[in-house]
Amino acid sequence: MKFLTPLLFLNTFLPMLGQEKVEESMFSGFSGQVMARVEGIVSGGVRVRVLQVSRVWKNNQAKNTEGLIQKSILVRASGSKESREIQTAYMSGLRVGQTVPIEIKKKQVKYWEILELNAEQKKLATNRMNAKRRALAQRAGDEVSEKRQDGRVEDNVANSDIYKGANDKDTVKQLNRLKRENADLRSRLLKLESRLKWMEEQAKK
Repeated sequence: MKFLTPLLFLNTFLPMLGQEKVEESMFSGFSGQVMARVEGIVSGGVRVRVLQVSRVWKNNQAKNTEGLIQKSILVRASGSKESREIQTAYMSGLRVGQTVPIEIKKKQVKYWEILELNAEQKKLATNRMNAKRRALAQRAGDEVSEKRQDGRVEDNVANSDIYKGANDKDTVKQLNRLKRENADLRSRLLKLESRLKWMEEQAKK
């Protein structure tokens, strides 16, 4: 009996592992559009169940494309940094149970990748990114305003009477730290405004 248990395990699970590898390789080289239902949002991607293979592109290399139907797959962003950023923004806004068309491809990896978003999907993603950046810019602006109202950040702190008369080393260090915080917050605001302007220009194209 001691020898039968390991043998039973091997006979039961090894075929399943082999079948999983066969299924993975079966769809390698797939390139096309599917209709899929969202099953869950994960870090950097989304898990969907394929309901229909709508189209396959000319560069598709997978043979049994219809075998993809009803498969649960993990889809992640791909391409350049900007492409991944937009794709991630789109996927993060999806809801469980939502049915969406999506262009995907499959390489020699355990997950699938977005091939490209359509115009409507790009617009949705861009709007989400703009809204998020506006919120961040507003929050950063509020932080600066609060510190100024509290008297903790002053533009002319270096020339103020308080600074000139500060003999205490701790006071001087604190004032210098506040100057650096002010400069850092201004830098963050400028970067956010610049990025927001770029995203608005991209959305108009």
